[in-house]
Amino acid sequence: MIMKILQTSRKLSEIIFLFIILLICMTSLSFADESMDPSWVYTGRGDRYLHEEQVGPAITQYKKAIIAKRLEAGTGGTGAFPEIHYRLAKIYMDEGLNNVALQHINRAENEREFLQIPDFIYNILYLKTDIFYNMKRYTDTVSYTHLRAHETSLHLVCRLLLE
Repeated sequence: MIMKILQTSRKLSEIIFLFIILLICMTSLSFADESMDPSWVYTGRGDRYLHEEQVGPAITQYKKAIIAKRLEAGTGGTGAFPEIHYRLAKIYMDEGLNNVALQHINRAENEREFLQIPDFIYNILYLKTDIFYNMKRYTDTVSYTHLRAHETSLHLVCRLLLE
């Protein structure tokens, strides 16, 4: 009788041991996933690839940055990344893919309240105008009046001083 109990407890301890090993393996696999890098890491990699004129890998890294930013949103972030959408729009415009560029620049414009530098909206609007120009949609370009609507008092003072 004691032998049966010992054999059963031995089998039970083996099952528990295998279960613990399985848990450790699964946990290590989830930490090996690339999506665990923060968004700024992918942004830096994308910038490096773009500087080296490797457009494909740059696009891949920028898209991973957007995904990472969305994952960070679960930890208190916003999930919005207008600067990356701007960079993607610029790449796609340079590659002649104006429809894709327009999608990204619209997204960047819609996420304007999450810009690290609020004045960056001007870069977004000027790029949007360039995209419309490339698409020969001259009536859709961003007007000077629209740009002035985003003007702050500091911009107004600088513009008046320059005139």
